[in-house]
Amino acid sequence: MIKQILITCLSVCTLLLSAQDQVPYWRDMHVLSVNKEKPRTSFMTYENKNKAMESNYDNSKFYKLLNGKWKFYYSEDDRTAPTNITDDKLDISGWNDITVPGNWEVQGFGTPIYINHGYEFQPRNPQPPTLPDHSPMGVYRRDIEVPSDWKGRDIYLHIGGSKSATYVYLNGKEIGYSEDSKNPAEFLLNPYLKDGKNTLAIKIYRWSTASYLECQDFWRISGIERDVFLWSQPKVAVNDFHVISTLDDTYKKLGVDIKNASTNNSTAIVKYELIDANGKTIRDSSQNVNINSQNKNTVTFSAQIDNVATWTSESPNLYKLLITVSQNGKEEVIPFNVGFRKIEIKVSDHIINGKKLSLFYVNG
Repeated sequence: MIKQILITCLSVCTLLLSAQDQVPYWRDMHVLSVNKEKPRTSFMTYENKNKAMESNYDNSKFYKLLNGKWKFYYSEDDRTAPTNITDDKLDISGWNDITVPGNWEVQGFGTPIYINHGYEFQPRNPQPPTLPDHSPMGVYRRDIEVPSDWKGRDIYLHIGGSKSATYVYLNGKEIGYSEDSKNPAEFLLNPYLKDGKNTLAIKIYRWSTASYLECQDFWRISGIERDVFLWSQPKVAVNDFHVISTLDDTYKKLGVDIKNASTNNSTAIVKYELIDANGKTIRDSSQNVNINSQNKNTVTFSAQIDNVATWTSESPNLYKLLITVSQNGKEEVIPFNVGFRKIEIKVSDHIINGKKLSLFYVNG
């Protein structure tokens, strides 16, 4: 009998310890992101070459900006917020308005803090990953509706920058989490999207374990700091690309990572064009690519360019690179500016594009 009681007690104690071990993401130094897309080159996709040449996100039919007025709930202590604060059925008629992007402290919520070293939370010099028992917290909310011609595509939420710990919810379901406040965070929304109106909520904690990496000589302010938008891609699309442009024999190399997010194996045509400042295509090439379902493939191109116009700050010559993916009679085009430059250090001289750089300065 005594043995059974002891075993039961141990089991209950173990369950209690397990519950206590479930540290929230913003307090867990081992969690930097959850369900966040891998970092990529900054680009937008366009429906044709003419739209892509303008390189203006607003001209893409696959881009929807979410900047502007959002509803906003603020709590100086996250523990006092309702437990259902991200529920899409929650009545938010009493919430305030806030402008996105924009730090919440400069819009009347909380206090901006300037400190050139150390941390803005107490104790003044804690040991990582120690954090206070609570953090100021803000919840942004608005309704979104996905354009009808995006149906069948992968739809992403892009948050250009938010400080410090960011949770994303769609229709009351947690989509993912991100730290690293000065870099973009992207999340695939498809699993929780529905036709018509959807409710998007973004919950941000002012402090997190990432605060130890954000200790700089600047104003400590919080919230959504850069653009927020939706964008979409077909199931077979560019995942990322990398350009090597060097002046060694005027050489250029391009690697394009193509992804297939569909449930079927697919084929596509991948093409690139390099266009000079006069609008002339100086190099182009294309390849057929086979991509298995839920997989990726890398297409590589290389070329030599005669009489290349080099890039310097005094002569910022740029070429327009267009990457096109064609499938089933439809194409999408991604533009990117490319410059050619070579930097060397020979003995004590700085050399840019084969010419010595002279530096002039005075003591201030």
